[in-house]
Order: sequence, then C-alpha cells, then structure tokens
Amino acid sequence: MPSSISNSDFRAEKYLKNNNWFLVWVAVAVVLFLVLGSWEIVWRYRGFTPQITDDWPVWSAIRRQANNNERAIALVGASRILLGLDPAILGQTMNRPVHMLAIDGSDPLPILAHLADDPDFSGDVICSFPPYWLGGNGSSSGDRAEKWVRKYSSQPLSSKVETRLSLLIQANLAFRYSGLSPAKLWEKWWEDEAIRPPYAPMRPDRYRPADYSLTDLASLREARVQRTRELHENVDMFNHEEFRKRIAIIQKAVDSIRSRGGEVFFVRFPSCGEVKAIEETYVPRRRYWDIFARELSAFTIHSDDYPKLQNFTCMDGSHLGYDDANYFTRELAAILQRLSG
Repeated sequence: MPSSISNSDFRAEKYLKNNNWFLVWVAVAVVLFLVLGSWEIVWRYRGFTPQITDDWPVWSAIRRQANNNERAIALVGASRILLGLDPAILGQTMNRPVHMLAIDGSDPLPILAHLADDPDFSGDVICSFPPYWLGGNGSSSGDRAEKWVRKYSSQPLSSKVETRLSLLIQANLAFRYSGLSPAKLWEKWWEDEAIRPPYAPMRPDRYRPADYSLTDLASLREARVQRTRELHENVDMFNHEEFRKRIAIIQKAVDSIRSRGGEVFFVRFPSCGEVKAIEETYVPRRRYWDIFARELSAFTIHSDDYPKLQNFTCMDGSHLGYDDANYFTRELAAILQRLSG
C-alpha cells in the first residue's frame, strides 16, 4: 500500500505533467512580492525613503543628459552645492533642465574643463568654488572628479544599460539603500547601534536634501570644523602669480563654453561660524575671491554680497539644511535671471 508521502509525490508529478508550471511560478512570484513588500513597508515605516548610491556610472548618466540642449544648466562643485541647491526647484523656477554634476569632496575644475572641452555641451554652468578649491594648489591627480571624467569617456554600453536599471530600482525601493544590506544590518546589530535613515540621502537627480534632525548635530559640527582645519593646514595656498595662472585656466574654460552660446556663473555658497573663520584665515576673501571676481570675465556671486543669500544657519558650519536650501535656490534663481537678462 503506497505511503502518504508517495501519494504526495505522485500528485505533484501528475500536477506538473498537466502543464501547471505557470501557476507554480505565479505562486512563487506572489510569495516573493509579499516578502519584499513587507520588507519595504518595515523600512518605510522607520523613516527610510528610496535613495541613490552615488558612483561614476550614476554621475555619467546625469552628465549625458546635459548634452545637446542649449537650455541645460549643469551644476558643478562639491558638497555645498550638492546639499545647497535643489535642481528640481531651480529647473521649475527657471523653466530649464538642470543636471547635478557636483562630486562630494572633489575639485570642481576637472568637471568645468570637461564641459568646456565637450562640443556636445552648449548650456550654462553654475559652479560652486569653495575657498579651499579656489585658492589651493592641490593637484586633482587621484581626485574622484578626474577619475569619473575619464571613466565617463570610456563607459561601455552594457554599463549604461545596467546603470539605468539600477537607478530604476533604487529610485523606487527604500530597502535597496546600501546601509540596509544584510552585512550592514548585522554589523549594526552586533555593535548595538541604532538603525537610522541617513540625514542627507541622495535623490535620483543626485541632490542631497539634508535633515539635521536625523543626526547627532554636535558631533557632526565638531567633525566638520576639525576636517576644515586639517584641509587648510595641509595645503599650500597659491601665491599671487600662481593664483593668476589658476584664473587664466578658468577663463579659458569660460571662453570655450561661451563660444557655444553658454554662460558660467561662479557662486560662493554660505559657510558659518568656525568653518567660515578658518576659511577666512587661510583663504582671505580680499586675496582670492575678490581678485578672482575682478579679473575673471564671468558672473561671480558671493553670498555675502546679496542680502537674500545671507543670514543662513549652516547647521554643521558648511552646509545648508533642506529648508534653507529651498529658499536659497529660489533666491539664487532670481539673481541668475537678473544677471543673464
């Protein structure tokens, strides 16, 4: 007499022989959807939102969107423009497509030069030059900006397709955030650390709205001041002659962009407190920015010169929170429109 297990095997074999594989796969898909959906709901409930893991293929995808459109605006710089200028608000206000090409902690000059050398780019550029990058003689060798530009030029088609698919997934699923990977979760659990959303997640357009209520602000501010001091102490600033050579290099890029109908705006974003004091000590405005603005044939906007760009509270001394960034973006857009006629 056949056992119950044998009967089960027989029924399953007969079921599958009757071409019911489709229903099996539907059941698997439903179970998978329920599991992943529940996992997504858990992290959404805990305050996580979809965000992008930034890398050179993601940057390259945005970079390509800036080409072949004379109305495009490219945003160039480092973390201050990444957190301080919302491309969605700027694009809506100016009725133009805006593309965030800034790279955290990197020299903006390689990106500016790359745009200037690309005949397919004919739009405008808004470039944030923090004092350290404007007046310092540090080489861009080994800098991420230089590496990403080089990789952009040789990116294979397969990588472009893979990046588009990855962006689609990351832009819609919160649990795809790298900080929620099994390895990261295990590490936090083992060290008894709280699992919190990042205070400045990256949106699909590469903007990072900063919510400082999600982080230990005192520790962050202390680390930012220390980092700013270290950066300035470990680099020699340009002397008078060297700085004018830097201006000449930038002028060449400006002239190239203008020759294709574009314009370049250089913006000094706000900094506050100890960070601003350190910057002024090592890179005095009168010796660098003022000379830069006077000798360069381009638009220069220093936040201290415009009442509506002043009096912001840089929560960590160097960057704007998302509320201030929204206001700053709108006011800067109004200034840009006046300057460009």
